[in-house]
Amino acid sequence: MGYFLLQITYDIIRVFDFEYLIFDLIFFLIFLTALIIKKKKIPIHVGLICGIIFLIIDGMFWWNMGVREISPRKYKFYVDFMMDFSYGFVAFSWVMIMFERNGFKQTILWTVFLYGGWLLATTLSQILPLMDLEIITIRHMRNLRIIEIVTVLCGYTLLIFLKYNYKTILFIFWTGFMLSFMMES
Repeated sequence: MGYFLLQITYDIIRVFDFEYLIFDLIFFLIFLTALIIKKKKIPIHVGLICGIIFLIIDGMFWWNMGVREISPRKYKFYVDFMMDFSYGFVAFSWVMIMFERNGFKQTILWTVFLYGGWLLATTLSQILPLMDLEIITIRHMRNLRIIEIVTVLCGYTLLIFLKYNYKTILFIFWTGFMLSFMMES
C-alpha cells in the first residue's frame, strides 16, 4: 500500500485546444441566458460570487504561489476565464438550482443541460479545429488534496452533528459527486 501511495502524482495536467475556450464561452453565455430567462436570481448571484472567488484563488493566488502553470503564458487571461470564472459561475449556479429543490424533472433537466453543454463544448473543440494551438495547464497540488479531503469530511461530520436528515445529506453528496463527475469526465 505504501509503495502505491508513493506512485501517486500530485500534478493535475490538462491539455486542450484553444477552440475549447471558444466553445466554453459560448456555453457560458447560453447558460447565463437560460438563467436570466428562467429568472434564477440567486443562482446568478452565487455564480458571480463563486466565479470571482475562483478567479482570485486560482488565477491570482495560486498563480503567484507557483501552484499553477499555463503554457503558452500569453493565453492566461482566456484560460483563467474558462477554468476559473466560467467554471465557478456555471458550476455553482447549477448547485444553487439543485438546492432550490424544484422537483425531480427540473433537477434532471438542469443536470442534463450542464453536462450536455460541457460535453458538447469539448466535442466541438475536437471536431471543429479553428486554430492549431494546444494549451497546457498544470496544478501542483502537493498536500492540497489532503486539505480538500479533510474539508469534505469535516463538512459531512458537521451536517451529522447538526442533525441533518440522511436524505438531505445524501442529496448534498449526490450534488457534489455529480458536479465533480460532470467536470472531470
